Amino acid sequence: MVARCPETAPGIVGFASALTGLYDGRMPPAQQNGRSYTSRVAVIMLLVLAAAVAAAYWLVYTRTQRPEHAGRDIIADIRDRGLAHYWGDEPMDIRLARRDGSGVRRWQREHEDGRYEGTFALDGRVQTAQAKWRLAADMSTGRYESQGVYLRQGGLTKTTTEIVVDGRQIEVTSDGGRARATIPDNYIPEGTLHLVARHVAQRGDRAAFSMILDGRSLSADGQVWFSSVIMTPLSPRRVRVRMASGTSSSISIIEFDDAGDVLRYTVVSADGASKEYVRVENRDRESR
Repeated sequence: MVARCPETAPGIVGFASALTGLYDGRMPPAQQNGRSYTSRVAVIMLLVLAAAVAAAYWLVYTRTQRPEHAGRDIIADIRDRGLAHYWGDEPMDIRLARRDGSGVRRWQREHEDGRYEGTFALDGRVQTAQAKWRLAADMSTGRYESQGVYLRQGGLTKTTTEIVVDGRQIEVTSDGGRARATIPDNYIPEGTLHLVARHVAQRGDRAAFSMILDGRSLSADGQVWFSSVIMTPLSPRRVRVRMASGTSSSISIIEFDDAGDVLRYTVVSADGASKEYVRVENRDRESR
C-alpha cells in the first residue's frame, strides 16, 4: 500500500468541496469570502448563458440565414457570368419518361437576339402542362407563359400563369388576377431551375430560394406569392428539392450526368411513394 502525502490531502478535499459547493449552495471551506464566491458563481452563470445564446443563434443561422445567403450567392454568380457561360449557343432537347408512358420534355435554344428561349411539356396520366419562356442572358428581363391541368384536392383544375420580369420588378397574371412585386435576391428565374440545382449539387451547401409556381402564383388577397424552395445536395451530381407553398409541399430528387444535364428526376410523395422519370434520349444538339 502506497502512503499518501498528508500535505496533499487538504488540497484535494478542498477542490472536491469547492465543486460540491457550486451545486448544493454551501460555501466551500477554502473560500471564506462570501462576496467573492457569489461573484464567481455569477460569472459562471453568465458564461453558461452566453454559450447557450451563441449556440441558439448559430442553430438559427445554420437553418435559415446561411441557406438564404447561399441562395443569393448562387443567383448572383449565375447572373454575373451570364447564361451563355453555361448554355452556349447550341440547342438542348431533353426527354424524361416513366414506364407508364407519361413523361416530360424540355427544349431550349439561344435566340438570335442573344436571349434564351425554351419550352416545357408535361404529359401525365392525370396532369398535363405546357409552358414557354424567354430570358435575357443576364436574367434581367424575361417572360413566362403556362397552361396546365392539375390535380387539386381530389379534382382537376385548369390554370394559366403569365410572368413578366423587368429588372427588379415582376408582374404576375394568373386566372384573371394581376399583381406586381419586387424580386427577392434569391429568386429563381423561369427556365433556370435545373441550372440552379446543379450549382447547389456542385457547391455542396444547402441553399434556400424563392420561386413562383404555376397555380399558386397569387395569394388569396391578390399579392404575388413567392414559394419557398430548399435545395439540399446529396452528392456532386444529386440534389434534393423541396418546394413549399402555404400548407402544401413537394419533394423531388434531380440527378445530373457528367455534362450537367438532367439524367433522372424522381418525385417523392408524402406517403413515401416515388415516381421516377429517366432520360430516354441523349442530349440533342442538332440545329432546329
